[in-house]
Amino acid sequence: MSSPGEPALPAETGLLRRVAPALAVALAMAAAFGFGLHRYIQPDALIAERAWLTGQAAAHGALAGALYGLTYVAVTALSIPGAAVLTI
Repeated sequence: MSSPGEPALPAETGLLRRVAPALAVALAMAAAFGFGLHRYIQPDALIAERAWLTGQAAAHGALAGALYGLTYVAVTALSIPGAAVLTI
């Protein structure tokens, strides 16, 4: 509700503000699955790339940790299959 001195927001703006976050998550999920990103965090893919991943983590310690954290947050937020693999 607006105060007596404030102009009221149009109904479309209020609806857009409520729907925009859900729409953004839905679009991100569709993009992730559309580009096949869920295949890169499957156990088989991680096992195949273990040596490369270990080398990158050793060479770029802090950056590797930050990227892992961001990847984990994105994968769990978008409910991409394989989040459990990143948790273990």
